[in-house]
Amino acid sequence: ESRAALDAFLSELPTLFESNTCEKLCVGSAVKAAAEALSVWGGKILLVQSGLCSVGLGALKRRQAGSGSAMASMAASSNEKSRKKREKESGRKERELLEPQDPFYQILATECAEKAISIDMFVCANEYVDLATTGCLSTITAGQLWLYPNFDIRKDQEAFSYDLYRNLTRPTGFDGVMIVRCSEGLRVAEHYGNFFLRRAQEMELPTIDCDKSFAVRIEHEEDIPRDRDEVGIQVALLYTTWTGERRIRIHNLSLPVTTSIASVFRSSDL
Repeated sequence: ESRAALDAFLSELPTLFESNTCEKLCVGSAVKAAAEALSVWGGKILLVQSGLCSVGLGALKRRQAGSGSAMASMAASSNEKSRKKREKESGRKERELLEPQDPFYQILATECAEKAISIDMFVCANEYVDLATTGCLSTITAGQLWLYPNFDIRKDQEAFSYDLYRNLTRPTGFDGVMIVRCSEGLRVAEHYGNFFLRRAQEMELPTIDCDKSFAVRIEHEEDIPRDRDEVGIQVALLYTTWTGERRIRIHNLSLPVTTSIASVFRSSDL
């Protein structure tokens, strides 16, 4: 019943802030507000980010590795011990750039995942945005991240337009739960991909679509019975369609097993 209001808003959106001169960004506050609006039913947030969040909730500081000055000092130093100390300090500072500087975004992403809300990020920036801190918004919520380095509308317009169109039109399921099961003797040791793991072995997926992929690491839990020449792997996905229909999709895979290493190499596709 709100289609007319939504269409009107989208039509006016390009001109709403065309005279705005404020360069500060409130990414955390915007995502928090959108999450609260979707908290009852769940859904998907599209975040278009052009710079570092500098005000409001989750405001971040611009970080630097400081390696340039450290390297210059090392070149001027003849003391081997001092040089190694500076190298170690420089490496530590660079590693810090890969660690989140604020837990706010991880907490927010967890809250969104628990409410079946996913976040897709379009990073259209030509400056530092600290994805080490904000990237978890898409990772934890089973979302997707598009990065356009050194964004320029002249070279990136076509790619951005296509990615946004694809995101909005591809078939998407909501409030999904995926489980991978194995037959006797095997177990799923690790899960890889963008998802929320609230309970063991259950990958919670606020949204799921055909462009997403996941991986698992399967290991031996105990000896496979010698009278068995195959093992089974099952993937079960429970999700809701955009029309509100609850569905379950199951894939079964049967794989041969052997105790001979020679048979393994004979069957390998190298």
